[in-house]
Formats: sequence, C-alpha cells, structure tokens
Amino acid sequence: MTKNYYRVNLYLSIRSARIAFLLSFITLLSFSGLANSRSVNFAEMTSHAGRIVHGRVVEVRDGVHPLQEHLAVTFIKVQVVEMLKGGAAREVTFMQYGNSTNQYLVHQPKYQVGEEVVLFLYPESKLGLTSPVGQGQGKFVVRHDPRSGQRMLLNEHLNRALFARLDAARVSSKLALTTTEREAVVKPEGRAGAGVDVTTFRSLVRKFAAHPKSNLQ
Repeated sequence: MTKNYYRVNLYLSIRSARIAFLLSFITLLSFSGLANSRSVNFAEMTSHAGRIVHGRVVEVRDGVHPLQEHLAVTFIKVQVVEMLKGGAAREVTFMQYGNSTNQYLVHQPKYQVGEEVVLFLYPESKLGLTSPVGQGQGKFVVRHDPRSGQRMLLNEHLNRALFARLDAARVSSKLALTTTEREAVVKPEGRAGAGVDVTTFRSLVRKFAAHPKSNLQ
C-alpha cells in the first residue's frame, strides 16, 4: 500500500513537472511571438540571425522533440546553395517549434518541399529549436516576376518595411552599395513591394553581415 502510494505520488510529481515545463515554455514562446510580431528591418534581421542560408527545401517532417516527447516540432532540411552567414554546409537541418497538426499558441512559418528560400535563422536555443527571425519576416521565397523575368525574394509580409528605419545615405556610404543595391534600400517596400532580385539580395546580406556593429539607422 505504502509502495503504491509513493509510486503514484512520484508519477504525479513527474507529470506535474512536465506539464509545468511545457506551460512555461509555451508562455515564453507566446511572449517571444508577440515581441517578434513587430517589424524587423534588414539590418536587425541580419544581426540577429545565427545562420543565413540560401537553398532549396528538400524535406519537411512532423515529429516530436527527441528529448521532450510532448513537444511537437517540425524538422526542415534545406539543400544549401550558399551559406550567407554561418559555417559552410551542404545541407542544413533545423527543428522548429510546432507542426502541421499542433501549432500551439505561436504562428510559425510553414515550408513546402521544392521551395527555394533564403532563411534568417536565430541561433539554436538550449533545446535545439530555431525559427526565422521575426517569424515569417525572416523567411524569403524565390518567386519569378512575370514582367521582368527576374527571380525575386519576398517574405510573408511582402517585404513590408524591410528597409525601414535605415539611413539610406549612411548605408550606401559605409557598405559601398552598388546603384542597384542602393535603389533597393531607398525603397522600404523592396522595389515597390515587387521583391528584391536574388543577386542583389544576397550581395546585401553579405555586406550587412560583414558590418554587424555599424550604426546604419
């Protein structure tokens, strides 16, 4: 009787600890989501990202956290075209909180196999989780402009305020921008909301990443 009593109490204690952990974790992510809902500009995005990868999504898989069985996650694998920030790699696999059946309280970007993307990924948390900076703001998808035929990058916010709060003249001077790069930065909507062409975008990432502590605002 006594043994059963202690077993039940031990089970309830472990279960309560797990529930408390998950609730605190979800609450933390909720507040993080609210913080990330504000617009982040290109300089902030580049600075906050631990890795910036240009590549193609080759796998999207629902699962659970390997160490937290009650934590739903999505595993995303990207075949790398170029690592714009972070160590060299042929493939990048990362684990994002929530999945297609349970997004919990936080909206997270979704992925499709075959998408060509540029992802600004936060440094991984202690649990190995990451996601694009500013949620959907840090996930850019390559789209073809039917008028120009160019390959353009747009995020889920249609590049709204992508270059907001930046001093275009200061950016141009400090980073030695080309005419095309300067035109993109001058227009906060990223060429009137039509996106930024892939070549220009990647060049801007490299230049911003090379000057992380510059005052560009």
